[in-house]
Amino acid sequence: MDTTQKLKLLFNESYQLEYFPAVEREFDKDLLKLDKILCIVGPRRSGKTWLQFQLIHQLRQEGIPPENLVYFNFEDNRLYPLMGDEFQLFLPNYFESFRPKPKFPIYFFLDEIQTIPNWDRWIRTVYDTEKQVKLILSGSSSKFLSQEISTVLAGRTVTYTLLPFNFREFLKAKSIKFDWNHLTEHQIALVHNQLNEYLEWRGFPEITFTPK
Repeated sequence: MDTTQKLKLLFNESYQLEYFPAVEREFDKDLLKLDKILCIVGPRRSGKTWLQFQLIHQLRQEGIPPENLVYFNFEDNRLYPLMGDEFQLFLPNYFESFRPKPKFPIYFFLDEIQTIPNWDRWIRTVYDTEKQVKLILSGSSSKFLSQEISTVLAGRTVTYTLLPFNFREFLKAKSIKFDWNHLTEHQIALVHNQLNEYLEWRGFPEITFTPK
C-alpha cells in the first residue's frame, strides 16, 4: 500500500469515528482560541487521546463541520513502513478526502506526531502558511517535552500538561456524586475508600476503569 492509500484509509476512519469521551476532563477551552499551536503533553496513559476526542466532540456540538475536524494517530501501525513522503502528501490528501468548509477553521489533532522524522519542520511550515489550520499536537516521549517543543517551535506554541484524573474526575469516572455540603456517615466512609484507591493507583484512566 502506498502513502496515498494509507493516508486516505486513515482519513476515512477519522471522519467516521464517534468522538464521545469516557469522562469529560477539566480543560480551558480558551487555549483553542489562541493563535498558537496547542501542544498537549503528559505521561503515557494519562488520557491525551481521549482529551482530543473530547475537544472534537465539543467542537462538533458548537457547529464546526466534521470535514474540518481531523484526528490522526501517527503511531498507527498501518502507517508503517514510512516512505519518507508522509508529510508532503498529508495536506493534498486531506483536502481531497475531506473537502473542508472554507468558512470554518480546520482543526488537525495530531497524536504522537514526534514518532515521524522531521515532524517539527512540517509543523512550522503548516503553521506559517496554512492560516485556516489550527494545530493540536500530543506526545508523551522525551522528544516531546515542553523544553523540546519551545526549542523546535520557538514562539509558535502554548503547552498544556495533562496529568491523570484528579480526584473530582476520578469520582466522575466512578459515577459517584455527592452533595458535598451534606455528607452522611456512609458517604464519608465511601469517600475515604475511594480516596485510598485513588492514592494507590494515581488516577490513571485505564486503571480507574478496570474492575478491582
